[in-house]
Amino acid sequence: MRTHRIATAIAGLLLAAPAGAVELADGKLAINGFGGVGVGLTDKNAYDLANPTGTRGAADFSLAVSARPMERLALNTQLHFNLRADIETPAIFDWSFAEWTFNDAARLRIGQAKMPLGIYGELEHVGTLRPFFSLPQGIYGPAEIYTQSYQGVGLTGHVENAAGWGLDYDAFVGNLFVEVHTPFAAIAPETGAEQHLQHFQAAGGRIGLLPPVEGLRLLASGYYGRTTRSEESIALGEPAEDLNPFFVVGGSAEYLRSGFSARAEYFYRGEEGDETVNSGYLELAYFVTEKVQLGARGELSVTSLVDFEGESPLLVHRALGGTINYWFTPGFVVKLSYDNVFGNRFAYPPDVEAAYAEGRLKNRTNVLMAGMQFSY
Repeated sequence: MRTHRIATAIAGLLLAAPAGAVELADGKLAINGFGGVGVGLTDKNAYDLANPTGTRGAADFSLAVSARPMERLALNTQLHFNLRADIETPAIFDWSFAEWTFNDAARLRIGQAKMPLGIYGELEHVGTLRPFFSLPQGIYGPAEIYTQSYQGVGLTGHVENAAGWGLDYDAFVGNLFVEVHTPFAAIAPETGAEQHLQHFQAAGGRIGLLPPVEGLRLLASGYYGRTTRSEESIALGEPAEDLNPFFVVGGSAEYLRSGFSARAEYFYRGEEGDETVNSGYLELAYFVTEKVQLGARGELSVTSLVDFEGESPLLVHRALGGTINYWFTPGFVVKLSYDNVFGNRFAYPPDVEAAYAEGRLKNRTNVLMAGMQFSY
């Protein structure tokens, strides 16, 4: 069954040596690759990889390598290449970490490791494990909730009992680097730069409950931390106590069975003296034939600012979309999707401040995306 193959691939990608990898040296070296090419067109604002001229398309490729110099030791690295026009750094390390296996219930990770958050946290670039070309923006986009990895120490494992219940867990402590893209300066200038990289010190984790129901997975994940001081704040002698504490917490549910998939997630982000974010989505997909898949998704994200009272489309994201996909193989798919987006939290023009001040900011955006994605 296709659903079983997808579930097996997800489980494999979360391990040190992904399922379906190219294995060398008697299994001591495993190589995976995944990527895609896509283009998007909108009628008004820029949104994800789409814009009104259709020139913001993306081509990306990730190479994941896992080496096992010892039976218990795995060295894992993933390098991501992104050729999107608005990306300043085309090649980055998603992660690079060492993993020591004590047993199935305890594996220690040290380095820059995968971020255990929600359903898609470790799978952001694997387009063959989801129905839509892009991920939900309110959680996995520039919402200050998700980041690809942490730099530090983590512990992960899996346990199960005789009754068929399973439990996956992840815990970590370390540094996070979160890309921040906001249009808030148009309504609250004191919020600062529209785009920057925020550094956090955090601890968190994820618990996954696997009931004895085939294809069902329930998750709870989150983290707590503080923003770190910039070089400027250190030079000014600002005390560490003034740094804002924040936390992210969320729940996820996933069901995969007989060509049908259902996923739903909700996350809350709160930062003392700053902003709060509530984001969630529901995503459904079904194979109407062995090759053709139809999908639908609804998203909602609402942000509240301490420095702004009232309502604004810059604080809201609502999206309703659909996709039609043709799967040549489980590792190669062509996708065509449409989204109707209300609000400007993630959909806005490059000159958003001027557009808002002059009253020409459009708060509804139609988005068409097309592309192909692959994995091996």
